[in-house]
Amino acid sequence: MAVQAFPASAVTNRLARNRLSWGTLGGYVVALAAPLTVVGAGLTNGWAVTGLTSIPIAYLAVALILWWFAVGYVALGRRIPNAGALYVTIAAGIGRIAAVAAGLVAVVSYAAMEAGLLGGFGVAGGRQIAELFGPNISPWWVAIAALVVITVLGVLKVNLAGRMLAVALVAEILAILVFDVIEIAHPHGSVSLAALNPLELFGGGGTALVGMVIALTGLVGFEDSYNYSEEAKKGAPWIAVYGALAFTAAIYALSAWAMTVAAGPGNVVAGAGKYADQYLFHLVSPYVPSWSLRIAQILLCTSLLAAAIGFSNTGARYFFALGRDRVLPGVFGRTWSRTAAPAGGAVAQSVLVLGIIVVMVSQGADPETALFFGGTVFAGYGVLLLMTLCCIAALVYFARKRRAENLWQARIAPVLGFLGLAVIAAVTTINFGTLVGIPNGSFWARALPAGIGAVAVLGIVWGLLRRATNRTAYGRIGQGGRHLTAGPAAVPEPSPAATSEAVVLGGDG
Repeated sequence: MAVQAFPASAVTNRLARNRLSWGTLGGYVVALAAPLTVVGAGLTNGWAVTGLTSIPIAYLAVALILWWFAVGYVALGRRIPNAGALYVTIAAGIGRIAAVAAGLVAVVSYAAMEAGLLGGFGVAGGRQIAELFGPNISPWWVAIAALVVITVLGVLKVNLAGRMLAVALVAEILAILVFDVIEIAHPHGSVSLAALNPLELFGGGGTALVGMVIALTGLVGFEDSYNYSEEAKKGAPWIAVYGALAFTAAIYALSAWAMTVAAGPGNVVAGAGKYADQYLFHLVSPYVPSWSLRIAQILLCTSLLAAAIGFSNTGARYFFALGRDRVLPGVFGRTWSRTAAPAGGAVAQSVLVLGIIVVMVSQGADPETALFFGGTVFAGYGVLLLMTLCCIAALVYFARKRRAENLWQARIAPVLGFLGLAVIAAVTTINFGTLVGIPNGSFWARALPAGIGAVAVLGIVWGLLRRATNRTAYGRIGQGGRHLTAGPAAVPEPSPAATSEAVVLGGDG
């Protein structure tokens, strides 16, 4: 089947080259982690759910596991830059059919993450609008208004959104560090290092592992650096991966420890249960003017919005990568010629997110508990499973390319990463209900993680159908657009050699 290229006058199939420096990209992916949201809500949830004071160590332990994952991921990503990083990594190591499943899981996961963040923004933003200006606006309308803004940004230049995220990020990081200093300067009794004792974490058994799951959800986003590898300057993605992971893990561990100092290690768990997402502001309120707390609450809103923008752009690039490779309709694999942004993917991402929000509204769901907590945990679970598969992909890929990388990159780090992530994935599956605030044995506690499995099965079936019915389209999977041109000329049929797994991949999956 002959394939026609996209009209060059309106769209192209290439993203803008050399648009993002390592600093811009690093700030971009740190903003995805929503630092003030994690410090203000994620840390508190960790104490409330686990009852352990050693949450600071949980962040450092999870960062170590993610570093092991990143070693193989980065080594492979340098060889196959692509807008759908997790998807193409799995394609390169495990095969095309697994890649189709991974791509669909990524699309659903990042849409759920954006929807969840918009749910949180709707609640926090609506509260600020009511307190500052008077009218009570439904959180759902606030979330939808934000989605419209995000969609517009999605079709503009990515460095424009990057600059907006950078401003928000600098402001919230400064707020976090100021609060950390205040908390350490005003200890409950004396400055205690008890929360930094690793023996408590690793002596907590299954409860400690749940704490590590919560820590992982706060660190998700650093892996997205390689989704911008086609648009970034040389070397920027791998610097951003390691830099974002190290920075976020350090600031979360520092902030968690500072909160235990201010509350007292013996009081922090009870305080987290009592004050929930207002705990951070409660601890510093006696020592700062009220206007500064108001600014911090506004920054919490911008933190949520900035993260939603970032995950929207990531989701758009997965749509773009899958559309360009014809896993999804080709319209998603087009960029707007004026900005070289993945306009089709951005619109598709927003439509999917809007669909999630509409379903939640129709079911009378709570935007904070059901969408914010449930949506982000669901999304984090999907990304966690993809990261675990990426460790296997790196092992298989470098086993075929024996001369490619050293032993640490090709074997040791991917094995350690796989073992660590597999344990966390198992704990997440077992304790999914606890993580979203519902009974573990309930229907939704089983149905939500099963939903990721259902999407993966759908992807496997679709991949098998592509292989059986359209070998040309099947041969494109995971190639990252190398078969396409940026102009109006027709694209020739790939040769049998070009469609073989030897181009990039290793097996049929």
